[in-house]
Amino acid sequence: MSSKSPEVEAIEITAPLKFHRLFTIPANDKHGPLKVTYSIAGIDKGEDIPTVLFCGGMFGTRWQAIFQDWTAQKKGVRVLFIDRFVFSIILTKSIWAVLISKAIDADFTNNP
Repeated sequence: MSSKSPEVEAIEITAPLKFHRLFTIPANDKHGPLKVTYSIAGIDKGEDIPTVLFCGGMFGTRWQAIFQDWTAQKKGVRVLFIDRFVFSIILTKSIWAVLISKAIDADFTNNP
């Protein structure tokens, strides 16, 4: 049995930077700057790792990485969990294309 309190264990589990990443999609004539939060489950460094992109339908998707991290590590994959950032912006194909390329670029260059 652990001598740590549940609060300390929860902080240690959720604290790694791979669960708290952020990038910004630059403003254009249709929207202002869009801050996007995401997290990584599994192997978070390296370019030749099979990668899965998960975009859930609601806010807080990145928190799911905490629960999937162990499985992704064991399977030798990386899963990017991107938060749905705002409901007020229609997610056009162009925004999704930028969002996905930014997430992958940020991940592959290992920027926290």
